[in-house]
Amino acid sequence: MWCQNRGPQGPGQTSGKPNPTPLAQEGILWLVAAIPAMLLALAMWFISRYELTDEVIDRINREIEKRHKS
Repeated sequence: MWCQNRGPQGPGQTSGKPNPTPLAQEGILWLVAAIPAMLLALAMWFISRYELTDEVIDRINREIEKRHKS
């Protein structure tokens, strides 16, 4: 925040660099690393349980073509 007569710091700040608390740093770590990794693992588990054989792919393609023709 740039204020006239104060410089780049906001009210009460002594330097332009933020100083996050350890709890905030841990929260950021969870948001950008741990939670996405857990969601990726969950998605991989769901995908591994989905059986997609050649017959199923052919059936899906036939249904799509049938809908497209109608």
